[in-house]
Amino acid sequence: SPSEGKTTTAVNVAAALAEDGAKVLLIDADLRHPSVAKHLGIEGHAGLAHVLSGQMTPKDVVQSYWKPNLHILPAGKRPANASILLNSDTMEALVRQARPVPAPGKFRINHVQGLPDGPGDLFRGVSLFP
Repeated sequence: SPSEGKTTTAVNVAAALAEDGAKVLLIDADLRHPSVAKHLGIEGHAGLAHVLSGQMTPKDVVQSYWKPNLHILPAGKRPANASILLNSDTMEALVRQARPVPAPGKFRINHVQGLPDGPGDLFRGVSLFP
């Protein structure tokens, strides 16, 4: 729900990881209520929704922010079919391409809470900390 600090937490974790030298891609996958671009004060009209619908490539919409190793993929404009886009093969391929292979012993999340439209097991094993 709104005002729980999810965006602030995600941005702060991404910034801390980047500050520590990790390569970070923060993806705003909340296509119904995008907030990362506004929170960071960056352009947010083009983003994930455009990539998932085949209108743009990630290279077209990913933005560098603050440090050269911190990149942001804003959500873009709200699509009518958010559930379909988030559960698409394109979304799965995007996450698999962006996901680093974690070193042994590094913390990994098993799933992502709060993604009612999101793919069930797509984020299983996504590295939270490099």
